[in-house]
Amino acid sequence: MIINKKLATISILLMVLSGYAYYVFGQTWERIVWAGAVAFAVFAIEGFTDEIRIERSISGFVYFLFILSFVLDSLLTLSIRPLIYGGAMAITYWICIVLMRQVMTDSLFDVIFWISIVWTVVVVAVSLSGGVGTAHYSGIFVNPNTFGIFMESMFTVLISYYAHKAIENRALRIYDYFLIIACAILIIVSSCRIAIGTMLVQLGLFLILALSKRQLDQKQVWITAATILALIVVLLIVSGHFSLFTIFQDAFVSKFKMYSDQGDITDGRMVMWKAIIEKSGLIGDGNKAYVNFRGLEAHNTYLGLANQYGKINAVLFLIFVVINGIETLIAALRSDAGKWRFLPLMSAVGFAMVSMTENFLMTMPMLMFFFSIPLCKYYGEKK
Repeated sequence: MIINKKLATISILLMVLSGYAYYVFGQTWERIVWAGAVAFAVFAIEGFTDEIRIERSISGFVYFLFILSFVLDSLLTLSIRPLIYGGAMAITYWICIVLMRQVMTDSLFDVIFWISIVWTVVVVAVSLSGGVGTAHYSGIFVNPNTFGIFMESMFTVLISYYAHKAIENRALRIYDYFLIIACAILIIVSSCRIAIGTMLVQLGLFLILALSKRQLDQKQVWITAATILALIVVLLIVSGHFSLFTIFQDAFVSKFKMYSDQGDITDGRMVMWKAIIEKSGLIGDGNKAYVNFRGLEAHNTYLGLANQYGKINAVLFLIFVVINGIETLIAALRSDAGKWRFLPLMSAVGFAMVSMTENFLMTMPMLMFFFSIPLCKYYGEKK
């Protein structure tokens, strides 16, 4: 297959922006930007060679079965929705994984890194100037949980890059510390429990991976960690509004205590999840599956698939995530891999965790996970 790499790169970058657009402007703008990414992906195909090389992999085959289950669901339920959604997931896979493999370079992820930073700075500035309210499902500017997940997506990119710098014994600069600390503080301020928990797990992974490398001065890691913690405390004290303990207590611990006192630490999600597991069949019921539930979401990526498109569909997607999650761990443990080798693992952990409490298909956590999958093979080939 002959690919115009410039147009393919534009398609990939538009797909990145579509993930961010969902948080800020909602589904309408997300779909517009996503459609633009698809258009450039189509224009990028300049022709076909006599023999089209199809890369064979277990995860690719599982994803093919996953897409096929949408088609089966559409035929059996006589509904067009599964076919449309399955087509969107297939196209997204094509752009994020297949097309990405054709233009894969470290510099492309450098561009994604800086786009994420610039986009985040603008969004945070506007968001904080207007205040972050408490209304649900209305975008980043009024929904603290959405704000928290948005910042956690940025944190995933930052911690992946700084893990590489730490392991290569490259000193972090002042702006590096500022970005990671500011991002962490904003995640805590958002009061989004899953974003805070995911951030803590990623920080733990960072320390484990860094300390497991023989060439790294372990004393340097602990000094860096202590410096970051001290800077967080200083920034919060200087702000005059919060102490580290108070803000963490209010944003994270108190929510668990409040829901625990009410008798359901999951805020009603466990009842919904149990009902979905019991009533969902091998093939889904589409939107009708949500009739008996509060709201329009299963508050879980995998159970959301099971509820709408059936357990077969959900299990296949879960297998796909697990297989690629294992591959991301292997890539992270390679001592001679490239500077973005930790992004696949961090994004896999991020997507897997946030997906436990919300539906994050076609949003930035899933897109970043998909984008980073080709990195595993890319660095393996370079080795």
